[in-house]
Amino acid sequence: MAEPTGALFHDSRGGICRVVQLTLPLACERAADLLLAHNLIPFQRWGTQELLAESDERRTFRGKWDVSRVAIANNGDTVGFCIGFELEPDFKFYHEPCFYLHRLAIVPAYQGRGIGALLQAETVVGCFIRGFMCVGGPLDPVVLYGQTDSTENNRKVLLFYKAAGFRVVGQKPYESRIDTILKMDAQSFWQSRHVGLWRRQRLSPADRSNWE
Repeated sequence: MAEPTGALFHDSRGGICRVVQLTLPLACERAADLLLAHNLIPFQRWGTQELLAESDERRTFRGKWDVSRVAIANNGDTVGFCIGFELEPDFKFYHEPCFYLHRLAIVPAYQGRGIGALLQAETVVGCFIRGFMCVGGPLDPVVLYGQTDSTENNRKVLLFYKAAGFRVVGQKPYESRIDTILKMDAQSFWQSRHVGLWRRQRLSPADRSNWE
């Protein structure tokens, strides 16, 4: 199937990738690559059913196929993905309507090029432009939450979140670990290091004509 149009970016090695909406048909088509990237995440293991799911036993993934994004290299390779959705407050860990960034992963061959930051930033921009359609109301400010393992071994990921504009707001315990809960608002996002990269690496309309 033909991929939809999207934003084009240079990566740190001079390659080109396109970030587009991750629709359900596109997720089905590229499931093997997306799962290869996802299953490198510590403590996480998905099959096709989990990748394509629109709910689990705790929540409904509202707006998942509107909000989520996938990065595709200029040669057609799947580069990575960022899955998000609208999340209703639970009044224990997430106290307000929000977009929840559920998963972010880059396939091994494309890691280390800054693509994760570009992909996440483009996803977040889409959330701010779209706004809430399923939770909250028109006067609710758009905020985003994320969650990741709190151990020292995961320090690099925590620093990635902070560079994106997230700040630590809590912890969520599990049987085998404790996760850090992070929050981002519009001000912290637009002042973040990742937005600076997103602005610099995004191709201009003139540049786009050379690649389309």
